[in-house]
Amino acid sequence: MGQAFVPLKIALVCAGVRFFSLMVMTLLLVAATTARATVSVALSLTQLTRTSRIVARGHIVDVQCRLGSPTDPRDIVTEVTLIADATIVGQPARAYRFLVHGGRVGSRAVVVPGEASFRAGEEVVVFLMESRGDVLWLNALAQGKWSVVRDDAGVPWAGSSASRADLVSRQGTAPPAAAMRLTDLESQIRAAATGHAR
Repeated sequence: MGQAFVPLKIALVCAGVRFFSLMVMTLLLVAATTARATVSVALSLTQLTRTSRIVARGHIVDVQCRLGSPTDPRDIVTEVTLIADATIVGQPARAYRFLVHGGRVGSRAVVVPGEASFRAGEEVVVFLMESRGDVLWLNALAQGKWSVVRDDAGVPWAGSSASRADLVSRQGTAPPAAAMRLTDLESQIRAAATGHAR
């Protein structure tokens, strides 16, 4: 009678091993996927404005990748040049140069999930923060870039470049609308900068 149960015990043990292996593989896959993801804390427009040294609207005229950041000579960064049509917050200037994380130098490429990308010719509103050595960086990854487009009537609209799927909201913090009229965006930024934001 006992011998009749031996094949059953072996089958149960094998099934248990297969189940355990499947669970381990699933956990490893989830961990690997999580490690590749970048989740940013969502900032309200007021927070984004008040943590920025410069907020400007203009056109991108140059995008250059280079090796070496102010903190690490091994980093790859992208230097972006913006010709300003308007400085909404901060010291006005004709042009601003700022850095974003990642880029390609030769055969080496660094991609930072959640970071914004730029191309020459596009019109944008950028939120820039200052780091050591008076170097300007795009603030809060892609949350710091708003692309400007015009509708059929020629009315300019601004849209956030940040993916809502990559943002985590803190209690009491609501991220700004994904898109709004450019005039409304600039009015809200000025109100936030002067302490009159609602």
